[in-house]
Amino acid sequence: MKTSTLLNTILVKRAAEIDLIESCRELMAPQERFVNAERCVKVLDIVERKLKESVKQPLIDFLEDNWIG
Repeated sequence: MKTSTLLNTILVKRAAEIDLIESCRELMAPQERFVNAERCVKVLDIVERKLKESVKQPLIDFLEDNWIG
């Protein structure tokens, strides 16, 4: 009797551990996606800023050459 109770306890504990690991993975997946999305937004912000800078200077040069100068 004690042996079967011990065996059942071990099996239930192992099942609970596996469930805990799976739950942790399910919680971590959205967090990882969030971190990746956040990183992409930061990169795109930098790209946008660089593009604006690269367009702004030639426009300023053009205006200075044709209308101001």
